[in-house]
Amino acid sequence: MSWSVSATGNSIDVAMKIEEQFSSYTPCPDPEESIKQSARDLIGQALRGNIPDREVTVSACGSQATYYGTEGAPDRVANTLNISIS
Repeated sequence: MSWSVSATGNSIDVAMKIEEQFSSYTPCPDPEESIKQSARDLIGQALRGNIPDREVTVSACGSQATYYGTEGAPDRVANTLNISIS
């Protein structure tokens, strides 16, 4: 699966927009869901630490790919995560 969020505006508005976007997603398989929730928390913390009327741009995305093992071997997953707040 993959997901992405983005918004530009003052810190308060962006925090609300990003939260709405995260809330609209169907849960992902773990560990991707745990990673997505951690990203959500980190972005929220960063935005709460900003001056409320400061203009910010947030973009974040992540994905998880499953690599299937041979018979008897466990499946493996690879995750990517990018977060930018400027």
